[in-house]
Order: sequence, then structure tokens, then C-alpha cells
Amino acid sequence: MSRLIHQIQQAYLGQENKIAVIIDDKRYSYAELYERAEQVKYYLTTELQVQSDDFIGIVLPNNLEFVLLTLVAADMNLTLVPLMTNTPVNTLSNTLKSLPIKHVITEPFTKNFNNYPDHLNNISISSINSDELTQKRTALGDDFSDSHNKALILTMTSGSTGNPKPIVLTQGVKIERAKAAIKLYNVTASDITLIATPLYHSLAERLLFVSLLSGGTAVIMSKFDIAKWVERISTLRVTFTIAVSSQLKQIINYQRNYDADFSTLRCLVSSSALLDTHTKLQLIELLSCEFHECYGTSEIAIATNVKFSPEKSLPTVGTAIEGVDVKILAPNGGFANENSQGEIICKTPMMFSGYFNLPEKTREAFHDGYFKTGDLGYLDEKGNLFYLGRSKDVIITGGINVYPNDIDALLNELDEINECYAFPMQDERLGEVVAVALKPKLKDINLKKISRYCMKNLSDAQQPRHYVIFDEFPKTALGKIERYKLEELANKIIEQDPSKHTSFNYQVN
Repeated sequence: MSRLIHQIQQAYLGQENKIAVIIDDKRYSYAELYERAEQVKYYLTTELQVQSDDFIGIVLPNNLEFVLLTLVAADMNLTLVPLMTNTPVNTLSNTLKSLPIKHVITEPFTKNFNNYPDHLNNISISSINSDELTQKRTALGDDFSDSHNKALILTMTSGSTGNPKPIVLTQGVKIERAKAAIKLYNVTASDITLIATPLYHSLAERLLFVSLLSGGTAVIMSKFDIAKWVERISTLRVTFTIAVSSQLKQIINYQRNYDADFSTLRCLVSSSALLDTHTKLQLIELLSCEFHECYGTSEIAIATNVKFSPEKSLPTVGTAIEGVDVKILAPNGGFANENSQGEIICKTPMMFSGYFNLPEKTREAFHDGYFKTGDLGYLDEKGNLFYLGRSKDVIITGGINVYPNDIDALLNELDEINECYAFPMQDERLGEVVAVALKPKLKDINLKKISRYCMKNLSDAQQPRHYVIFDEFPKTALGKIERYKLEELANKIIEQDPSKHTSFNYQVN
């Protein structure tokens, strides 16, 4: 019997009628979830001729079929390749071309791609509606002895350049990641877990496995909406969730206008992108539950964790969780001393298996068995990790390293600004200077006032030379800023609409 299926069955043993998942107010017990999964398995094997070890592309929203396909894939030793539903056709076709995908499961309205590429003619494109499947079933639980080390998911990540790198995650690693989160956040069968990020991302998949492997109930939102998110927590008595920082920032503004009820929450975790100190303090004041922040990447899952309290120091992203070793790689290639800056590297049993069919990139991603995160930081004498930012995002102005996060954190404290991101802009004299993309709360933002504030609180090298006004920022589905797109858009804005760009000139000593 496959490890994942067996362990989920053990988690809900004797409680087959317990609700396993709630999706758009539809409730499915563990017994019904398995029955429908068996029907999907029958459909895949008999109608689509899917075989063990096949690669299956999934272009689906957060729905029941996505959950069912995940269970069936774990049972049949299939490898799932979840893809964004709004992926442009050309990007989608290039991704499918680069991987050995035999089948794509999608919704009916996305089946007919415009200008359907010839090289996809050998890929079957189908849709599944579990409500319409017949009662014919093929039992889950086939014995695949190598299921633990078989690739269950290829997670597509674009990194900081936009070039996709498929991350190989085995069934065993997915289970270990879920169990680590279960232990870290004390998740039990009594927990109701909210999933409000896309299932094609590893965070949502981990939350799903956390809930099912603990025998709890998973509440899956089709898409994130702050009002609906708050309502789900209150009416369904949600006790646990891991949310992305961009979602949590919206709580503050929502709470100013509405009386949100978070009394059922036992534990809330911020993930994916770090919260600024100002937002953390506001959330600590607002929430009465355990409030954590974790640091990690899709390749390694959670590496460090910190539990916040009003008296706790906030700049750190915590200490390494059990079984994880975090070090700092110095520029000379050795391990850095305490309080010395360098690249954050991690060794963990939850490590990915590499980038699919990219052996050179996989080799480049490691140093002496440690994964090179591409993030900069340092460890203090107590093992607390301090995150400084992405190494590729560092702005080098006049030979001085400037970390965008420092500038972002300062400006995000201002009431006039909704969001802001510092980025480099080319300069003939200094090589690069600091530019800031602003999303103001009001149209008539006083940039001279912002500039004076920066002059008082930032060093000469950190001073923003350019401010570019944005209506919206380019972000991933998880709310992470795409800085390389931000720089491209900023230059276009400056060329097309100079009124949205203001320059200030300073002399750097």
C-alpha cells in the first residue's frame, strides 16, 4: 500500500464519516473522498489509459478534482505537474514541451488553446468532473514498493529571473514536510485548517497533507478574498492556517473598517515573504492566538521558525527547526562566523531531489550538501537567523551594498504608503542607485516629504534617487513581488509617463 494513502487512512481510522474537506460550502467525508478518488482512478486507467509513472499536467483551480488527483497520483505512482490556470498559452506550451507530460487535466473552458501548437498533438487534454463519474471504481492501495522515493510533484518555480525550474518533490519528502509542520505547530485531528493559496504551489499542498495526515478537516478556498477569508475563519471555526504575508497585511486594513472575529484561531503562521516590523507589531496586537513566522524555500520547505510575542525581538526569522542545519556561506567559500553576513545555506531531510532534467543547475544549487538559498543573512550567537534579502536584489551603489529590505521596512511605516519596494536603477557615475516603487494610498502623495523622511533615517548610499508611482505591482499568485518585472515596468513608466516619476539628486560621499 502506498505510504501516503496508508498514513491518511490510519489518521482517520474509525472516523470515515468525519468531514475531510470543505470546498465552496460543499462537504466531503473521508469515506466519500476515497470513493471519489477510486472513481477518478478508474477513469484515468480505463478512459485515458494512464499508467504508473506517467507525468500528468494539471491546469485546475482550487477544486475537489485537484485534491482527488493528488490522492490518485500518490496511489498510482504518477508525477503531477501543477500549472497556473492563467498561464499564457505560449508559456504553457513551452512548459509542456520541456517535460515528458502525456496527459493534461484541465477544465472544459480551457481545453481549446488558441493556435494550438503542433508539438502538443501527442498530449491528451481532458477534463474531470467527479460529480459526473460513474460508480465504477478501482480500489486505492496498490503496492508500489518505491513510492516513497518516487517524484509525486514537479513544482514549477520561476525564481528571480522568470525562467521555470521544475522542483522534484518525492512522496516521501512531501510526507516529511507535512509531519514537520504537524509537529512544529501541534496540529491534531481536531484542527480545522484553512487553505487560501493556489494548490499548484507547495505551500497549499503541504497544508492539505498536514490536514489529511493528522485526520483533521481542510477548508479550501477557490481564491483568496479578505472578506471571505475572515468569514471562513469565523463561520467554520478555523483553528490553524499558514498564510502568505501579503494576505496578512490585508487584515490590518480590513480590521479598521470591520469587526473581524479571529477567536477560533489557535495558531497562525506567516510564510513565503517576510513581514515588515510595523505589520508584525500590528498583528501581534490584533491576534490572541499563537503567531509564527517561518522562513524557507520551495526547495527545502521550512528552515527556521519564530513565535512572536509582544516582548520578543522582531528582526529575526527564528532558529532552525528540528532536523535542519542552517549556516552562512562566506564570500571566500567557507562557513561564516557569528554575526558575519553571507548567503543562507541549509541542510535538511525535507530537501528536494533536484531540478528536473537540469543537472548543472542542481549541482550549482548546493555547497557541501547544503542548499544555497540565494538569500543573504547572518546568524547571531544564539542561532537566530537574520534575513537581509535576495543576493540578486542587492543594490551596489558606489561600491556600497544596499539591502532593499531596509528601505522597504522604513517606508512601509508611513501612513501615506500602501506598499513600496526598492530596486536598482542604472547610473553612469555610481553604477547603480536606489529607486523606489510606490503604491500610495492617495493620488497626491507628497514625495518631497517622503524624501525628507528618508534623509533623516537612511544613510547617504541608501537614499532613494528615484520614485516611481505604481497603480499595481507585478506579483506572483502568492503575493511575492517580482522585482525583475518591477524594474522593467518602472523603466517603461518613466519613458511613457514621466509624471509618475520623480528624481532627487544627492551627493554620495
